[in-house]
Amino acid sequence: MVVNLLGMVDLARARGTRDHDQQLIEMGNFTRFMQEEDGSFRGYHVEADHPYYGQTNDIVPGEAALALVTLAEYFDDDAWIEGLDRYWSYYQPWFRE
Repeated sequence: MVVNLLGMVDLARARGTRDHDQQLIEMGNFTRFMQEEDGSFRGYHVEADHPYYGQTNDIVPGEAALALVTLAEYFDDDAWIEGLDRYWSYYQPWFRE
């Protein structure tokens, strides 16, 4: 979903329109919803009986953070990156490995 969000921002910039801002806000809010208190991002939002439930995804955290940074720039609103410090605290040791 976050890759789609990034593409929509690029499309809006290229076209010079703000037609999909509400959808971008909703997608951004879902991305923030997927961030845990410790700064990590859940890789999947599925029911408990789904095979992906509780699984991790190594790609999602970076894409999610990039999407939120992109929304902060696009909307000129730092509220989108309020969880970024927690993100760095959680993932920096993991990235260094």
